[in-house]
Amino acid sequence: MSEFTFIWVIKELERTRSFRRNRENLMVELKDQYSIPDAIQHILEDSVVGQVAKFLDADKVLQIRVTTAQQCANMNDHKDIALVIDMRSRDAFEACSLDKSINFPPELFNEQQFINWAKEVDKIEKDTSICRNASNFKALNSRRRRWIFIILAQTNENIKNTLMRVHTLGNKAGLAELISGLKTPQEQLDFITLRNGILLYNALKNDRCRENDVVFHGFDHIQKNYAFHCVKN
Repeated sequence: MSEFTFIWVIKELERTRSFRRNRENLMVELKDQYSIPDAIQHILEDSVVGQVAKFLDADKVLQIRVTTAQQCANMNDHKDIALVIDMRSRDAFEACSLDKSINFPPELFNEQQFINWAKEVDKIEKDTSICRNASNFKALNSRRRRWIFIILAQTNENIKNTLMRVHTLGNKAGLAELISGLKTPQEQLDFITLRNGILLYNALKNDRCRENDVVFHGFDHIQKNYAFHCVKN
């Protein structure tokens, strides 16, 4: 299927009530099935920690380029320049998000999509629950020519407390210690989405996407200070 044909199909789907209804049904199904404790338990499995350590090359220093919410919001305003990927939960994204951003929610993504990015990205592009419109598809498909911003989590404070400890993602003891300090479901969820964002960042580097940044601020900071850039989905 050509890019033009696929964009046309998405546009046609967007016009139908059944497409919108199916998306709403999917959201309800994902919410019912997703469990934060189960996701945390999965992250701590020995085999998963080992896969992540190998993927991040845990013996080396993990270098991550960060930027501000202001830079992300401003660049997203320009046509065909930025690609904003929001790692937050589907509920949080539906409540409010940056205009034109794409949601990679933890209900649909774990480490496997990022470790196997080269094989998975074509499926992601064609998944209309992720690339919801022609603009989303075009942006993700042209990612190597975009400045990519990754929104890691909902809560600004949780990002500040966790981001500097991402070197533990491939270390079982360090990871267990980090997770033991997460006392609330929101802290745990923010850690899960932050972890996914770091894994995505590494996948994009391996994908020869040269301009990648993680946003140092949580979405609560974006919504408070740049509300005019935000939309409800």
